[in-house]
Amino acid sequence: MLLAVLASVILYVLLRNSEAVLPDTENDQIQKEWDAQNYEQVAALTGAKLLDEPLNSRNLLYNGIANFYYALTLVNQDEREGHLNSSIHSLRKLLYDPPAGFQQTIWYILGKAYFHKGPYYYDLSEKYLSLAEDSGFTADDILEYLGVIHLDYGEIDSGISYIRQAIQNSPRAVLFLTIAEAYEEQGNTGEALEYYEEALNRSEDSFLRQEASLGKGRTLFRMEEFDRAQEIFEAIIDRNSQSAQAYFYLGEIFAEAGDMVKARAQWREAYNQDRTFRPALERLQS
Repeated sequence: MLLAVLASVILYVLLRNSEAVLPDTENDQIQKEWDAQNYEQVAALTGAKLLDEPLNSRNLLYNGIANFYYALTLVNQDEREGHLNSSIHSLRKLLYDPPAGFQQTIWYILGKAYFHKGPYYYDLSEKYLSLAEDSGFTADDILEYLGVIHLDYGEIDSGISYIRQAIQNSPRAVLFLTIAEAYEEQGNTGEALEYYEEALNRSEDSFLRQEASLGKGRTLFRMEEFDRAQEIFEAIIDRNSQSAQAYFYLGEIFAEAGDMVKARAQWREAYNQDRTFRPALERLQS
């Protein structure tokens, strides 16, 4: 839903203000499909037109943006990658002679497309998102993308700074959770605990709440508040008996108390729930 709204806003504001890329008539099929948020069809129609006119700026713009938003709806990784590549291919062509008023949008979508291709492309994602931001383009998620990129680089302080700025525009639970995890990785348990609690207070989503609860439990464990941590992990298991991480940390708590029989039972349960959860396997093999 958010992607569809964001895409519509971008094209409504920008396409309507640039004659260079407006449809020829009100009955233009591409515009109809765009208004219906049928991005797959927009990508197909403009792709066919680009075979005859490969440098048509209107079709390149529609094609680049539609391929990007359609890619984000796909589960199949190969199909997703193909449409991201098509988006980038079309938008990069426009960099040489961007339609009036669209330079910032091209940078913005390019930056996001490169981001979704994965960490190996984060440098290009940062390049284009920064160009968009520095030019005055406003979109709440630019700061979120840049924050995640810097956190991935291991630049925790700058990553947190970007996410903090994003929170000022959109104080969503997932952003508080992101900062909490960054502080936890940094070893700043006080700040981590505060942000995990804020994420819990702001979210009703079961997945986000579980992630925030696990983070809060881990943080309390590292603060050696074992009783509070145990309560949290047991509550998680009551809601989701398949949480390998919750079982694992219960094992850690029992180990700290010197009860290795109970500890190994919890580690074994963690491994049974998720055979790829290496910390549990390593404990059982030690």
